[in-house]
Amino acid sequence: MNKLNRPIAVTIAVMFFNLQIGSTVFIPTRLVAQEKSKDNKPVVAVLDLQVSGGILKSEAAALSDRLRSEMQELKKFDLIERSQMDALLKEQDFSISELSESNAAKAGKLLSAEQVAIGTIGKVGRTYTVDVRLIEVETGKVINSSKQDYIGPTEGLVQVMRNIARIFAGLEPMKIKLESNTIWWVLGGLAIGGGAGAFLLLKKKESGTASFASPPALP
Repeated sequence: MNKLNRPIAVTIAVMFFNLQIGSTVFIPTRLVAQEKSKDNKPVVAVLDLQVSGGILKSEAAALSDRLRSEMQELKKFDLIERSQMDALLKEQDFSISELSESNAAKAGKLLSAEQVAIGTIGKVGRTYTVDVRLIEVETGKVINSSKQDYIGPTEGLVQVMRNIARIFAGLEPMKIKLESNTIWWVLGGLAIGGGAGAFLLLKKKESGTASFASPPALP
């Protein structure tokens, strides 16, 4: 090979090598994009519910964890682990004390999430109120929300979390069913109206319209 043809040969070899590299990089990238489009599950960060009163922070944190697990089990979302969220937000020195939509969107961007769930939980009298909003990180707008009022023992709040997760997934909420002590219904019925009262109250209990985990208060 003479000196004039050598640069041409080198140039052709380099172009061919670059073409191979470009093809090798391009194909996997396209495949990854296709896999993501098939999955089509939004990445969601569920921030801890803020306490508005009447409930312990530890209980609110436990219920927040339950909401995460319920959403994950529905296989409609990709949930960010709580430990990862805490580490990333702490690293950025980001406070989530204010639950505004814009503040939640900022947290979502730091967490590389597409959606963020924020909310409050509180108790006034015998009524628990859980208010959760699902926010789109890109726009900062509320795309879904659920406000649930519940009267009953605290273990029933687990089912409230399940229903909120179902609503966010576009599913029908389930009826909340609690175990109760049938004897209190029977005794109450006997005190009110004898056997007929006990029968009616027992039928009401079996229908799931109400339940008591402890004896009802005397009038």
